[in-house]
Amino acid sequence: DLHYGKAGWLYTTGKEQNREKTRADLIETTEKLIDNTLRFGMPDTIFVGVGGDWVHIDGSHGSTAAGTPQDHDGSFFQIWTGAYQLAVEQVEMYRPVCKKVVIVPVRGNHDRDAVAHLLFSMQERYREVDDVEILNPFAYHHFLQWENHYLMVTHGEIPYARMRQLMAAEHKEIWGATEHRTIFTGHLHSQAQDENFGITIERFSSLASADNWHRKMGYVHNVRALQGLLLTPDGTIAKLTARASNQR
Repeated sequence: DLHYGKAGWLYTTGKEQNREKTRADLIETTEKLIDNTLRFGMPDTIFVGVGGDWVHIDGSHGSTAAGTPQDHDGSFFQIWTGAYQLAVEQVEMYRPVCKKVVIVPVRGNHDRDAVAHLLFSMQERYREVDDVEILNPFAYHHFLQWENHYLMVTHGEIPYARMRQLMAAEHKEIWGATEHRTIFTGHLHSQAQDENFGITIERFSSLASADNWHRKMGYVHNVRALQGLLLTPDGTIAKLTARASNQR
């Protein structure tokens, strides 16, 4: 939930927000998250969710995929190009500190089509690279197995019960072969954990600042952070949080 391209005006939101500030927040928190991770040693694989409202608008009409108008900083092509460059920049930050980076596309409600094209472009960029893998950019949900873990990644627009049903139904062979089952999601710009039926749903914080609508409706003051889980074959051992310096 990066919302690259979101615009905020000081006099209505309490903070100026633009593409440059959003980039600075992501670079800062990625550096912190890497430092936090390396305290445990070099990871074998880093799974990175890219999308899930990575891009604030879904086209030149300046709105979400459903057509809701948004306050945005720049044209769609400026925002899309900057979002693509920033995604590549983050991948390059992760590459030296692990054996493999796996990019998991997440199609959000703001950037449903824009992020699919962005991830397809990244897939082409890294086609000849052995240490970067980008999964299907057009899928709405991803199901992965790593060691003894069954992982699902989705934006978070569907109910929790349906997420669990999908996880159980989509890949029965992974369900039967694993002990630890986790769903990664976002969407609501707040962190939470929900454990039930042997599946833990981890909802992560967002780096997005409040725009005019969020300020008006009172959706403010949640922690702005980049987060991740540290997994071992024996289970999850840590939740890592890299807070943005400016929390407004």
